[in-house]
Amino acid sequence: SKVRIPVINSNANISHLAKTVIQQCKYIPEKRLIEVEGVIRQLQCRQNLFSKDEQSALELEENAHKGTGCLTPSIEDIDDYMELIYGEGSDLELDSKIKGTEMIMKLCHKTENLEILIQNRVLISALSRILSEEFHRSVELTFNISRIFFAFSCFVEMHPTLSSYRVGLSAMNILDLAIGRRKACSDHDSSNNERGNVASCQRHDYVIYVALQLLINLAEDPAAERKMVKKNLLPLLLQCINLPSKACAMVSLAFLQKLSVFEENVHFLGDPQTKLTLLLTPLLSHECDEIAAASAG
Repeated sequence: SKVRIPVINSNANISHLAKTVIQQCKYIPEKRLIEVEGVIRQLQCRQNLFSKDEQSALELEENAHKGTGCLTPSIEDIDDYMELIYGEGSDLELDSKIKGTEMIMKLCHKTENLEILIQNRVLISALSRILSEEFHRSVELTFNISRIFFAFSCFVEMHPTLSSYRVGLSAMNILDLAIGRRKACSDHDSSNNERGNVASCQRHDYVIYVALQLLINLAEDPAAERKMVKKNLLPLLLQCINLPSKACAMVSLAFLQKLSVFEENVHFLGDPQTKLTLLLTPLLSHECDEIAAASAG
């Protein structure tokens, strides 16, 4: 079910809003009240986490293809969208996949569509295969499918399905690649400040952000979280905390805080070779109060 909440300004009653959300959403148990409050606080400060340039990049991603940007997708046309995502090898086929996944991504904006989509195992199988095998081909394609799986990951009841299709592993691979591409983009940008390259950097930032959000949701399952750590999640998070994107930095810090309650992770983070203190020190004086506070914690 969809829960509508008013604009969350600085005077909002977070506790009251959280209780309202739990009362109106059958998927969220009362024991998760504190977590819901935390999510609402993140929404409250989100406008401060994204700069104007980052917000423009997000809008660019969600309207990447003007040909489909004006269309309103319908769940009744899901078979048509699925036809677009099949095919191999050509640039025309890649454009078709991008358009098809964009329409499915837009369907995920409506909560009532999620249960219908997650039960379509042919669709989920195709999306997971494309994400696993072709994430290196296109930032737009990777973004679209990651957003689809992120929408599913917001509901713990859907996590077993995502786990069975190894979505977490794909998200780890996406995060690793996107971080590398973002660094290369920054190196190029430092010597040649072209508008196109700046936009490219921003697109990589948002792919990183969505991958992080997807992973932190899936990490609700302790077993899934342990698998992520074994796949070198901690070093990836440490690379994210000093990215130019405030949103990526904030999510990475929140994830590190979540993981730091386990002794084995504390040993890694406390190792002098990890250089955690060196990484966190610049953030203590960050212009974003939320990031400075998170790095101090």
